[in-house]
Amino acid sequence: MDGRVTLLVLCITGTVRSSSIARVYPYHIGEGGGVVLTIQGEGFSEDQFNQFDDTLGNRVYLVNEIDSIECDVIRYFTNTRKITCTTRARKNTNAPRRYLVKVFVDGDPLQDEEYVEYAQWLSPQISGVVPRWSLPGETVRLEGRFNTDKYDQLVIENPQESSDYGGYALKSAYVGGVDCDIPYDKSREMYDISHVHIQCLVRSTSIGPMNASVFVENRGASIPWTSSLFVDSRDRLYQYHTYPAIRNVTPVSGGDGGGTLVTIEGLGFDPAPGVTKVSVGGATCEVVNVAFASVTCLTPPKTSTHPAPGERGALWEFWEGKEIGLRDDELWNSVTSSNSTYSEIIPDLKFDLFMKNTSAGRLSGYIHAPHDGEYDIEIKAPPGVRPTLYVAVDGNPDNKTLTRNYVHFSMVQETPAYFEIRVLGEGNGELKVAMSDFNTKWTSSDTQQALSEMQAVTLRLGYQNEVQQISFPNTSELIGSIILGEFASEPINIANPDEVKSGLLSLLEQQCEMTPSDVYFRMKSGFEDEEQLPDGISGAREEELEPHCGRYSWKLWPNYPKIYENEKKEEMIDLTKTPYVCLAILGNFQGEMRALYYKEDRGGSRISFEIRFDYWEHSRRQRVARSTPSSSWDYTCINLLEIMRQSSYSNTTSEGTPKLKRLFGPDSRTEHDYVYIDDVFFASEYVQVSKVRPSALSSRGISVQDVEVKTQSPKNKTNETISYDIEFTTNCQGGFPLMGVSSSGLAASYPRNLDTDQKANFTLQNSPITVQRMLAAPRSVLGNWSLQLQGANIEGKSLFLHLSYTNAGDSTYSSPRALPEFTSPQL
Repeated sequence: MDGRVTLLVLCITGTVRSSSIARVYPYHIGEGGGVVLTIQGEGFSEDQFNQFDDTLGNRVYLVNEIDSIECDVIRYFTNTRKITCTTRARKNTNAPRRYLVKVFVDGDPLQDEEYVEYAQWLSPQISGVVPRWSLPGETVRLEGRFNTDKYDQLVIENPQESSDYGGYALKSAYVGGVDCDIPYDKSREMYDISHVHIQCLVRSTSIGPMNASVFVENRGASIPWTSSLFVDSRDRLYQYHTYPAIRNVTPVSGGDGGGTLVTIEGLGFDPAPGVTKVSVGGATCEVVNVAFASVTCLTPPKTSTHPAPGERGALWEFWEGKEIGLRDDELWNSVTSSNSTYSEIIPDLKFDLFMKNTSAGRLSGYIHAPHDGEYDIEIKAPPGVRPTLYVAVDGNPDNKTLTRNYVHFSMVQETPAYFEIRVLGEGNGELKVAMSDFNTKWTSSDTQQALSEMQAVTLRLGYQNEVQQISFPNTSELIGSIILGEFASEPINIANPDEVKSGLLSLLEQQCEMTPSDVYFRMKSGFEDEEQLPDGISGAREEELEPHCGRYSWKLWPNYPKIYENEKKEEMIDLTKTPYVCLAILGNFQGEMRALYYKEDRGGSRISFEIRFDYWEHSRRQRVARSTPSSSWDYTCINLLEIMRQSSYSNTTSEGTPKLKRLFGPDSRTEHDYVYIDDVFFASEYVQVSKVRPSALSSRGISVQDVEVKTQSPKNKTNETISYDIEFTTNCQGGFPLMGVSSSGLAASYPRNLDTDQKANFTLQNSPITVQRMLAAPRSVLGNWSLQLQGANIEGKSLFLHLSYTNAGDSTYSSPRALPEFTSPQL
């Protein structure tokens, strides 16, 4: 038997995973985070639950040149073809809003370039909480912009689960990080919900500053308005603040030596050791026991008591029909709350007075400083009412002194200042007491109650315009071309000063041509002299920047970049005739634009709706360049009619003629940037604008705003010579070439040394012509300077700089103006 050996060969092969991104959506994400981002592609990691190596699996980051934000991967909704992650809030407000989506698969970065943009308009926004102060467990109203009046409880197990209402629905509300109940627990009765307010029951039992937030499906977490943030007496920001309250004290009297066990019943006492403190007459009442609704303590001896703050609020006393001299201390000390018409605790130092006949009133209390520093107090009373202000910085009412209605003083954190405001007269209106803190750590970027100090350093340097003179024999006609730099004008009559100016201006503009040329236009404007501006445009004509075409462009206002607006329906842009808006744009800008559409159907029903769209998405520019600011002019045409048809409003536009009522350009990325536009018009089709010839001086960095031609008086009695002085108004750039004249345009034999010549002679139709430089525009001053301010060095600043210096976070540079926190005097 033959022996046979069978060999089994195993070939083990490895595969190289190819990972790529096909699509990322949505493009716009809410500023507050909480938006679910979906990344579609292939080759993503299969290992979603590795507990030992966090580099494995899928990681997603949103990055730009300044900031990096991780997008938290939802692993149980992620597979090899899809990654789902929840965005985090954008904290760095100085960073651009546009972010590159950077995906790491098992530690390896993908090279695809897909972008998202944080959009403030998308996020729910909270503008305030009413009331701003209350006891814990109260019902509050959250005010703001929520873009929904539907409510659907958040499904924790599946945050992607759609609500029953579809689109946007309120998922949850929080106050102090704790659920603020929207349906009431017992009756399940729905509280009031609308697009602009939400009513809910606060469940937090904490005492102190709190913020409110909501979560709206597909819009994410809310962001607060800075106007809704205030500063309390401990230097903490808040939207909503709870405080404890005293309802009853037993017994109401005790021995002078102290030691009486007192029970204080109320609400909001913190049982944590050392947190709740009690004082009687300004002296410590030793705490024995604390519960949420009661405190027991041992009273101090009477000898250690003194006038001191009591409950939150100020004491308002009113004597109707009684006239008391405002500075008569003896008379004011003789009247008490027991014989006043009424007295009450005022929770806010801003309330309405109703003083019939001639009456007297007194507002008194203590102001608590959040820290040691400089403060001022200012009071305002309604017409017909005279106020006086007394202040005791040491807190002792016996030491109060009369001040003006505005007083500046120093305060110590641990010593509340006593104030007393006396009013006398007859009138109705608001009485307001305001306090300013000049050493706060907060700035206007944190709260609108703060004013960030700005110090401006401006250097103004004198500048001489370029002036050249052209002289020739007295004649009525000299036909030739003006030469400037490398370009020649069309033939003109050099003996006519108006034609000389026109010829020079034609050389100084960017010449462009449009294709096709037979397109139907509306509102066509290059912002040149005598051109009609687009209806309702905001901003100002820009003369110093090199334009896209012509000589001028337009600078949009940073906070209101309106390009077009017309409220008259018969004059609005008919999008069926001119669906395209064409424009050139330049600057460091965000992508979002806004269009307000208008439609009226056959039955006369009218509807207006706003659509927000991304400039980069709808322009013909390549996506690879979308992340970089526009440092050169970018021209495009955008089909506004197609944007409307692709939107959620497409069903509403089936009848009637859609028109454009208003159009906003993109916002600048920062408050220090501007956005410029040029060659704006509405067209029936896509129009290409091509540059044919640049400005004659653009290669030299010279931008000319205007040219003035002045005829000089003859220097001899025979009037044999005519002279023009030609002055160029420029952008502070020297290096002008000398002008020339020619009968044959820019011929090869034309002299090329006019850049440095001060004088040159030419011949035109056998007539001698002299061009000479009368005044030379100086070249730009080079160099930089340094500034030392409050110990901080600012180095290397350009000579041409308007400096606005804001030191965010340094208490030296900000001064808030806000209502103080105060307490009433103990009675």
